[in-house]
Amino acid sequence: MTLSNGEPNFVGTMCSWNYVRYTCGCEKQSEFIQCEKWNGTIGKCKKLVKGGSKASSNYCPTHLIADGLGGTIWKIDPETNTAVGPSE
Repeated sequence: MTLSNGEPNFVGTMCSWNYVRYTCGCEKQSEFIQCEKWNGTIGKCKKLVKGGSKASSNYCPTHLIADGLGGTIWKIDPETNTAVGPSE
């Protein structure tokens, strides 16, 4: 089985990481999935492959501003990923 880009799909036959894609462009590892061989054990494949990815409507924590740090926090239009005005 191959992916749409022509690369082999090893998910299920090799241990893999799933990813989350944030609107800021960052991609972070999320759930780790063991292959059939290692499922239920403390083992893993020597080589890990990239599994599926899920799009998030949020920015990653690194690109967010904590409340009280000053500056203006803007609302972002999720459709266009552009600032539409300061939040209240």
